[in-house]
Amino acid sequence: MDDSTPIPQLVLTQMKVPTTATPPTPVVQPRTEIKKSDPIETQIRFEFGVSTPTKEGQKDLRRFVDLLATNHVIKTIELVGQTDDIGTQHFNSKLALKRASFVADWLRDNGVNIELSITTKEECCRQAPYDKTDALLEEKRRVSIVARE
Repeated sequence: MDDSTPIPQLVLTQMKVPTTATPPTPVVQPRTEIKKSDPIETQIRFEFGVSTPTKEGQKDLRRFVDLLATNHVIKTIELVGQTDDIGTQHFNSKLALKRASFVADWLRDNGVNIELSITTKEECCRQAPYDKTDALLEEKRRVSIVARE
């Protein structure tokens, strides 16, 4: 090594840099498949006081039907209509049933010919004032769907 050669130049001349970079090998993640014996579950969301699903809830219904089409051993579907705790027991009971009935009718109209059971889980009687956009309340406004062998 000669003291007259600057160090940065020495480092550059000694390093071998490839002129063409090879792309990294992609990592393939294993797919998580649904076993035929596993229940298929989904949640269909609703807005406050409404018995028709949100736009996202409608997309979830379509995805659910597509998933059922690939699983031919499903024999029963349980629908559980649910509400938040704003309103009277009577109103929420009717709303929970309307939500579950809407989903049942929608499934039948879209070719699902599997035994359906409907139950409700309505909540009741939060005192005013209340915030209708509370995340916990939004979580309760749904129909839970469980499809089993």
